[in-house]
Amino acid sequence: FEVFNAAGVLQVPMAISVWDDAYAISVPAKLQTTKEDISEVLKGFQREKGTNGYEIFKVRGWDYVALCETYEFAIKLCRDEHVPVMIHVTEMTQPQGHSTSGSHERYKSKDRLAWEEDYDCLTQMRKWMIESAVATPEEIDELEATAKKHVRECQREAWHELSSEIDIELDEASKLIDQLALYVTVQDELTAITAELRACIDPGRKDVTVAVRKALRATVNEPVAERQALVSWLNDENLRNKDRFNSKLFTETLQSPLNVPVVPAAYDEDAKVMDGREVLNACFDANFERDAAIVAFGEDVGAIGDVNQGFAGLQAKYGDIRITDTGIREASIIGQGVGLSMRGLRPIAEIQYMDYLLYSINV
Repeated sequence: FEVFNAAGVLQVPMAISVWDDAYAISVPAKLQTTKEDISEVLKGFQREKGTNGYEIFKVRGWDYVALCETYEFAIKLCRDEHVPVMIHVTEMTQPQGHSTSGSHERYKSKDRLAWEEDYDCLTQMRKWMIESAVATPEEIDELEATAKKHVRECQREAWHELSSEIDIELDEASKLIDQLALYVTVQDELTAITAELRACIDPGRKDVTVAVRKALRATVNEPVAERQALVSWLNDENLRNKDRFNSKLFTETLQSPLNVPVVPAAYDEDAKVMDGREVLNACFDANFERDAAIVAFGEDVGAIGDVNQGFAGLQAKYGDIRITDTGIREASIIGQGVGLSMRGLRPIAEIQYMDYLLYSINV
């Protein structure tokens, strides 16, 4: 609701699709949504003459023609008039359970399950294509077979691309452990470790690393060269994994805070004593003067210049496009910051109080 409201206030040209099968896992809409209908609940956001707001549309998920017409109209409106739209797609079906233990046969009636089978989107699409002479039943059968074959081939290719690299690492580690086993007193223990590793059905990098660490712990008192070779392999693998899983989380350019040189504080003997807010205000002022890509927005940062006056007078100086107030909406403040950063701007996203950070931490 917070982000939905923020988009309405800012008139963000975004399209929100709500695909609604009237269930939240096993919980039906009557226990999940007021009026059992999210678009009915959100009608207060409907745009009217002279006001901002949303354009809200409702369409059935199995009606291909209506879906095309609705989305074409809604997206054009969204882009042309720069307004947010919501498309509530109802009467969706659930082809599978939400999880391996969440089969929908456990909580849906036989009538509902029969309806889902009849109104499955693919079933209805096939029916429409035949009735509209888009394709014959035989052509659709051939298309379905081709599509299944293509997906299977893509699945195998993707799995091979992932697993082949891991298989190489598994083979390297296993051979190093086997070699180590020839020169230590715990040979049987190391043999069991490699046997367990090679028996993995779908091994991952974790399995390989765990096996190597087990072997190193088992031979901690065996100072042989072969053990050092295994240590070196693990160190190299850790570096590779750091690049795989821990790189590119933050900018690695010269603009990274980690790459900015430290400038030690230095004061003249007759330096004026100032409040911290005045120092912050002067720093923000200098930064906004220096870099036109810097923008600031958040709770009370604009008109009053922040509760603690760190931005006092800056909105009047730089304008309300660059320094902007928002509502109390921490998650969307972080989202706006992420979006602005992705587009090359340098946002200062302000959340007023420390305890409010809890509401944005999931973003």
